[in-house]
Amino acid sequence: MKLSNLYCLSVIFFAAFNLQAQSLASHKKQYPFVNWGAHKLQFYGDTTHYNKFFGKLEQLVFEGYGQVQVMQIGGSHVQAGTMTRQLREHFHALSPGLMGERGFMFPYHLAKTNNPYDYKTIFTGQWEGHRAALGRGGVQYGLAATAAETYDSTATVVFYAEAEDGTRHQFNQVRIFYEFSPESFDVELLEGYNITHTRRDSVSNYKEFFFDVFYDTLKFRVVKSDSLQKRLNIHGIQYLNGTPGVTFHSIGANGASVPTYLKSEKFQAHLAACPPDLVIFGIGINDANKPQSEFRAADYKAHYQQLMQQIKAVNPDVCFFFITNNDSYYQRKYPNPNALQVRMVMQELAAEHNGAVWDLFEVMGGLGGSLEWEKQGLVKADKIHFTPEGYRLQGDLMFDGIKTAFGNYLSRKHIIKLAP
Repeated sequence: MKLSNLYCLSVIFFAAFNLQAQSLASHKKQYPFVNWGAHKLQFYGDTTHYNKFFGKLEQLVFEGYGQVQVMQIGGSHVQAGTMTRQLREHFHALSPGLMGERGFMFPYHLAKTNNPYDYKTIFTGQWEGHRAALGRGGVQYGLAATAAETYDSTATVVFYAEAEDGTRHQFNQVRIFYEFSPESFDVELLEGYNITHTRRDSVSNYKEFFFDVFYDTLKFRVVKSDSLQKRLNIHGIQYLNGTPGVTFHSIGANGASVPTYLKSEKFQAHLAACPPDLVIFGIGINDANKPQSEFRAADYKAHYQQLMQQIKAVNPDVCFFFITNNDSYYQRKYPNPNALQVRMVMQELAAEHNGAVWDLFEVMGGLGGSLEWEKQGLVKADKIHFTPEGYRLQGDLMFDGIKTAFGNYLSRKHIIKLAP
């Protein structure tokens, strides 16, 4: 890299780090009870493995090309969408103007469950939801571990997603994931689109539409073309536009544990449609929500290993990032010590797979720390879920850990000082 480019790189990151430092200083003043010594990433195993991810991020930020795929997988913390949106905004701020693609989404309103506030689903017809976390439900599951089912052959769906600036995310390709079977209805776009061609992927089970212009709203209807067809199970929607940027995929299902995603038979096939460079795991709060005598750390670890192998089969170079369980109370009465075993397992997995850990449990102050967070309006009365403000704070602190690690990578590679 030329000296002039190094200088520009250094100046940009001095400014970025100074802005982040100002934001953190404000947070420290407002939330003095946070364990501020614990919010950095802890790397295990071969720490150079992350150079692959950071290298792609560097290319995007400083050369303006390439796509970086980040995927967050969890339970209700992710489905809520607030923390995820905060992380997405921070990643986009690294490369202003390079928004990338919105990525994989599930229309939760079709399934009669809470939807992230930054995308909207409007529909006609009768729909019902199924969740792998609650059992089979007689349907197939995919990446989202949730399905929306209709027996109404006249049903329609309108779907759009909002960007940080209030505009809608655009696409010139779109994929609709649904169960392929002789009994399945088909899907067809409503009028008004300049479709150049379509294709069906029988492995990942999606129908893809290609356009010669960009659109910001997806409108489709159910189509019955055979007497054997009687239902449709929607598994997700993916926007594509081929532009540079960070694509942040949000995969969250209320009540999900690690086995929930193992029950999703199309998980790996769907994953192949959006192979991640970085996976942020936050699955564990539901696995550990039981008496201490019933939690089996070995089983929990074995389940995670199975899930991680599915992801590595799609991208062997993927980087893993674990978020430890937040401090929670079992049955709202007792601090849950299983969080300590979850953290131990995540540290072991990170060491075995050259990953990183972000210790939310310690950030909250350890066992019983959620009481102060609840008192300060950051945790809800159930002592498990966060308020919107709590999720945003968590996203800010987590991204500061990511950004600091990225800055350290740049400092090592270019031998420059990026922060005071």
